Amino acid sequence: MEEIYTSDIINTAPVMPESTPVQTAADETERLINLNRAWNFKHLALPCALYALLFVICMFRNWSGVMTPVWIGSLAFLVAYLTQKTGRQLKKGSIFMMTVMMIISVSCFCTANTMVLFSNYVAEFLLLLTLVLHNYADDSRWDLAKLFGEIIRAVFGSIGKVSTPFSDGKAYFDGKPGEKKGKAGPILIGILIAIPTCIVLGLILASADAVFENFFVRFFEEIIRWENIIGVCFLLAFGFLSAYCGMRHVQAEGPLITVKEPKKVEPVAAITVTSVVTLLYLAFSAVQIMFLFIGGFELPKGITYAEYARRGFFQLLAVSVLNLAVVLLLKKHIEKSRILNGILLVICACTYIMIASSAIRMIMYIRAYNLTMYRISVLFALLTLAVLLAGVIVLVIRDDFPFRRFCIVAVSIIYIPFAFLNADAQIARFNLSNNDVVKSADSSRRNYHYDFYYISSLSTDAAPAIREYFENFDDPEGKMLDTDWYIEYCINNNIDGEFIGVRSFNISKYRANSILPIPKREWPTA
Repeated sequence: MEEIYTSDIINTAPVMPESTPVQTAADETERLINLNRAWNFKHLALPCALYALLFVICMFRNWSGVMTPVWIGSLAFLVAYLTQKTGRQLKKGSIFMMTVMMIISVSCFCTANTMVLFSNYVAEFLLLLTLVLHNYADDSRWDLAKLFGEIIRAVFGSIGKVSTPFSDGKAYFDGKPGEKKGKAGPILIGILIAIPTCIVLGLILASADAVFENFFVRFFEEIIRWENIIGVCFLLAFGFLSAYCGMRHVQAEGPLITVKEPKKVEPVAAITVTSVVTLLYLAFSAVQIMFLFIGGFELPKGITYAEYARRGFFQLLAVSVLNLAVVLLLKKHIEKSRILNGILLVICACTYIMIASSAIRMIMYIRAYNLTMYRISVLFALLTLAVLLAGVIVLVIRDDFPFRRFCIVAVSIIYIPFAFLNADAQIARFNLSNNDVVKSADSSRRNYHYDFYYISSLSTDAAPAIREYFENFDDPEGKMLDTDWYIEYCINNNIDGEFIGVRSFNISKYRANSILPIPKREWPTA
């Protein structure tokens, strides 16, 4: 173990009567608290400061650049380093979560779709907190509700510890003069001084040499602009405080997290209610099988595709999610019963029919009204729900089934293809190929202006599909430059053929600027 240095008590005040036992105990408690604070600052401050600096360099106004994997990699390394620094070993499953985080981070510089990027960072956030809690708390008996509850608690708990870096730093620097304190404090101070110094000197040197200016400006881009200095400082503080306070929270609270045994009640009432509900579900499922599955998807007279799909899809999706939650709650709070388990299995089977019905309705709606990002997301949500329901069925049969771990693995495996789907390209390819055959519910021609307006609003991910569409014409580039919606697409995505920089390099944007002709029209000024 590393030696912890303490401060001797120096009496500078006049001699007072001997302290009472209560006073002595209070002083000893305060001394131990200060020792703990100093130890935390010594081992957390420097790694968190270096991480915050790298976070700013990688991510400032650059949420879809090639530096994203560098940031996520540094974040995973920080968690692993600090975990081992506190005497712990990474638990089983940690490498899997880190690997998934790295794979998703690669998707961030392969796409320009804002919805996918937002989903990616939500997934990274949830995986990160799950990883940290997994290593600092005993989560072997947690269910999904407990996991999400602790994630929320960790977020607000970290915010509540925003003052700890300052109190820890004070305890660290208030140690005995000449005492060995390590290198964390001086290095941290050096970093804080070096950042503005390097920025100023870099700007001066850039003005003195054109080649260095080209390299310096292209690499750091908007970071070195004076108007963004406040943003850089804010992001630097956020990176440091989020890392430091987050680790301080889980170090202090993680080992104290307990799981209360749920109170279980007799299954009679639950069996009665679920029996009635199951009869209703069976009747509904029979209608779906006879009409929707066997009936060849023929609609009743007077009902359009849009009306049928819209009226049923959201209700069935809501009931499917509700069924999933209810089965989990009953398994947790109702005493074990073979009859109840049988009923729950029937409910799960009926839920599968509802999920299939929802998927068919959405496919019918897509055939009538083409693809959108929202509709693709819904199909993936239904797939995820179906996989999780399979885990619920196993849980009903086997009480010891690790359903929480199953959910983490299953959702991760399903989400990765979604992140790399290049959804906008699939949307553009599908919608453009159906442009001549798709008709609306009333059998009239669709509004082409709306279709092309939606395609022009897609991200640069759609560029390959758009290029493929125009390749069918005799003069592809000439046709593209003479098409209003294509010009609108280029304007919306800032396609100007220019190199987008090293730090902010994005495969989707680079590919679009490489394969698409640049409109020779006057671009609107900002």
